Amino acid sequence: MSLVKSSIGVSIISLFISIVSFINQIIIANYFGAGKSLDIYLLASSVPLMISGLVSSALSFSLIPHLIKMQIKLGIDYKLYLGQFFRRCLLYSFSLSILGSLIFFIGIPYLYTSLKNEEITIARIISIISWISIIPAIILSIISSSLNARKSFYFPLILNFAPFLFTIILTASFHRFIGSATIALGVLFGTITGMIIGLKKIYPDIIWSSKSKNFIKSIDSYIFYLRYAIIAMLTFTIFQSIDAFWAIKLGQSNLSYLGYSQRLLIAFGALIIAGPSTVLIPRLTEAIQENREDDFLEDSVHLIKLIISLASVIAVIGSVLAEPLIKIMFQRGAFNSIDTSNLSKLLPYMLIGMVFMLNVVVLFRALFVKEKGIGVAFIGIICALLYFIFSGIFSHFFSIKGITFAYMLTWIFIFFVTVNSVFIKNLKKIYNLDLVRFILKQAIILIFIYFSMSYLSTLFDIHSNLNTLLYSILTSGIICFISIVIYILMVFYILKIEELKRFISIILKLL
Repeated sequence: MSLVKSSIGVSIISLFISIVSFINQIIIANYFGAGKSLDIYLLASSVPLMISGLVSSALSFSLIPHLIKMQIKLGIDYKLYLGQFFRRCLLYSFSLSILGSLIFFIGIPYLYTSLKNEEITIARIISIISWISIIPAIILSIISSSLNARKSFYFPLILNFAPFLFTIILTASFHRFIGSATIALGVLFGTITGMIIGLKKIYPDIIWSSKSKNFIKSIDSYIFYLRYAIIAMLTFTIFQSIDAFWAIKLGQSNLSYLGYSQRLLIAFGALIIAGPSTVLIPRLTEAIQENREDDFLEDSVHLIKLIISLASVIAVIGSVLAEPLIKIMFQRGAFNSIDTSNLSKLLPYMLIGMVFMLNVVVLFRALFVKEKGIGVAFIGIICALLYFIFSGIFSHFFSIKGITFAYMLTWIFIFFVTVNSVFIKNLKKIYNLDLVRFILKQAIILIFIYFSMSYLSTLFDIHSNLNTLLYSILTSGIICFISIVIYILMVFYILKIEELKRFISIILKLL
């Protein structure tokens, strides 16, 4: 029960972080819209942010069990080991930051040939700031992992507020003077602040001296193994870098539209998987650790069905209400009605991809607990190659919408690869008549909700440009509420989807 309570607490804090992140996106949309300035920021920061995300994500997946193991193995020498671990990683981080800064300072004019001289200068400044941000970002990830290893779950999450808060403050205060570079500076100062606060928190648990024993060999061995996790994280971090390569060729604003879409999916996704992760992820972990393979596979099936159920409904609602929702969230300041219309045409395809992406997110953790590092790294490579190839092909024929097709198809393919990796030698556990019945029931519900929402949207005329913001909020809220009520009634009393009924019952018991 304590594990469940901790999970609920983590989910609540994660929800607040998503809200602050969302406010950050509203501020960025207000001041930069979907113009050239934001395009330059996204392409200049895409690779360093990808590298930072790769390393940070890999550490979050693999470092916690490693540190727990070292605590047990070393006893009082663990503090010395942790101090040497920080010093070693700081050295590697500095080297990576300097090398990346030099390469991109020289290479930006050759990578992004459509930029003018003045834009190249701005891109170089943003790129250098973003590469410097890698250093505190990696150290902050190690701090968070070390705190989690000693079962301190809340404080590391609180540290994640800082980059969003600083970005909001700096963007609102200095956007007129230094443009979109304020976003990069906000991330840098926020991450440094979180790192300093985190170091102060764990300082008593670290011995910085290296005179007693030398653990460098052991540390380098872990860092060498980390390469599998880093490659695996391409699955979640490669998209913006590939978008920066293809979308910038399609004209101004296209990269910004994709950036906003990705951030909306992250916000929606965090809300969708918070509940299922709280209830079922701890059970999956326990089943793996206790060698209860059948229980693990059964709970994995329930988790997949549950996330598909919740995410697909959100995808339908978001698709039908895409235009009024984007108008409510972003249409102010530099973000105009044309941007709203263009973004709303892309979002439905991205939302379909989100349904499959969220399943991959939760199943990846199960694969890492089962120590399938090489297999997961292979999935990361496949994902990067597929998205790059699909984006190039489809963008040639369908312009910016083609990249959303690539996003959708990539996640569908990666979803099946990941499921097959989890259920290897037990594919009948997932691919059976029960799955067919579930898909048919879910499809009937989604079709009914889609046509109901389409009728209500026409009735309320929600797509009219003459609607006020208040009218859009009220009508969209009413349509969402009616759709959710219809969904719950059909789940419980008409088609009776057991996975959802069980999940809702568990949540009610916990509450």
